[in-house]
Amino acid sequence: MQPRVSMFVDEIYDSNRPLDEILAFVRRIGVEYIDLRVVDGTNSFFRLSDDELEQLRRTLAKAGVKVAALGTPLFKCPLRGHKGPTWGVRHGFEDVLGYEEHLKLLPRAFEIADKFGVTNVRCFAFWREYDPNQVFDEVADKLGHAARVAGELGHALALENEMATLVGTGLEQARMLKAVASPHLSGIYDHGNSGRLGGTPYPDDYAALRGLISRIHIKFEVVDVFCGWLSRLKQWDHPHSPYSPVMPWAQADVPISGRLTIGDTVVEIEGDRTFLPVTNAVRADYRALLTALKNDGYTGDIVCDTGFQISRAEATVRNCMGSLQTLIGEVWGPN
Repeated sequence: MQPRVSMFVDEIYDSNRPLDEILAFVRRIGVEYIDLRVVDGTNSFFRLSDDELEQLRRTLAKAGVKVAALGTPLFKCPLRGHKGPTWGVRHGFEDVLGYEEHLKLLPRAFEIADKFGVTNVRCFAFWREYDPNQVFDEVADKLGHAARVAGELGHALALENEMATLVGTGLEQARMLKAVASPHLSGIYDHGNSGRLGGTPYPDDYAALRGLISRIHIKFEVVDVFCGWLSRLKQWDHPHSPYSPVMPWAQADVPISGRLTIGDTVVEIEGDRTFLPVTNAVRADYRALLTALKNDGYTGDIVCDTGFQISRAEATVRNCMGSLQTLIGEVWGPN
């Protein structure tokens, strides 16, 4: 039986287009589930009233689309105090909040989860402002407390690794999950996030995370053609900046169209950004990773995560999802 496939619809949002049109596109490319994260191109669903959430539920039901998970920004906040760094995507939740305020959001997150029949509620491990090793115990204590609160409320959390947080690679994620050791905290593994900090999805990350993963995000490799690209990297100068230039890149004075050879792979370039299909990736062996999941009896979701709001979004998402569905079919066989 193939795993359930989901996607983030806010990556194909156009603020001038109604949600029902986006959902119709999602169904046309054979997707039945979405991860709810940003609902109107700008705002986290935490900001919606009960009436607005009910309207959203009706819109989804009419389109034949179900919610697979809540992509909340829980604990994308400073480990200490309220002043956080300038980097990091906040998914429409821009308020400056600290750990205690995020704890108070847990009951509302689970209430919303119940409205949509969802058991997967995402969280993170604070902004990466410190050496992760020096604050490891503090992070584990705070996430452990959140997991206990979740359990008391009859729910669970799923910790995603992200390069902007104190759990960035798969190895860091495995170490943290094993330290917390709670039945109410599992892992959402994002190999692309790990790769940007030098992690190796397979075999290193997967070997460490075996049995700890409840969901997996498939990020698609990007070929960027930068104009004066070095001038754009000032944010990497911070001593604890999580970003590192590990994606393939080329340099040109103007956007180009044509072919670029990276390693043994010939990539078709259009403009200044091209997404590689998972069936023709350069830096990650997706087939080996998915095969290991299948052989280990994985029953969680696989989430299509392009990671960018971009022009030509529908064509890009269609191609990304198509290649992912092809690879899943090759690994798991037909349903």
